Amino acid sequence: MNWSGLYRIEGTSIKNSELNAGGRQKDYGLHHLILRPKIVAADGLIIKGQLHLVNSSGATPSTNRSSNSMSQNQSEEDIKVSQLYLTYIHEYGQVIAGRAPLDFGLGITHNAGMGLFDHWYDNRDMLAYKMVMGNLWLMPMIAKVDEGTLNRSDDVTDYMVQFQYDNLDSDLSMGVFWQIRKAGDQGSDGPINDNFWASGSTLGSLDTENINIFV
Repeated sequence: MNWSGLYRIEGTSIKNSELNAGGRQKDYGLHHLILRPKIVAADGLIIKGQLHLVNSSGATPSTNRSSNSMSQNQSEEDIKVSQLYLTYIHEYGQVIAGRAPLDFGLGITHNAGMGLFDHWYDNRDMLAYKMVMGNLWLMPMIAKVDEGTLNRSDDVTDYMVQFQYDNLDSDLSMGVFWQIRKAGDQGSDGPINDNFWASGSTLGSLDTENINIFV
């Protein structure tokens, strides 16, 4: 088993954040530990994960010990699991199953968040098969964004295909990412009405399509 990761400390101070005569100064700070375990379970069988520690929860205090103004120590932090997936590598490609990162092109729509100061990431609970043909590879994916009860009308499912060309000699890369998201009449919980996003209303069934192209 191998471990990698990063520990990040950040601080930001913004003077006159409201851009007026009486503007206040705002200060932000955080420290964040990311651990990435890797297990080689067998020949061609790899398990990877990503754990986040020391995350500011912002929960409402319920006791003196968890109160910011009355406590003598920082409260315990939860460990958040953003990735946990298995990859089986064989002669013709890879099988990927689990909560895996999602990344494409410049990371505008899908970004795995592997940069040192990335505060975001995309992932899916998915099953994928990556077929490699020289410099070309094709990967169809099916992912459960939300799994409700056995009644399929409350599920949210992504159907995705990534097709890419990578030439290391010429440093040329190009690809297409096609994503369809479907939700039944009880599956979508996005608040929406005639004024677009608004609280107090919910969207029923959902069927969206997203196509990304990069060179």
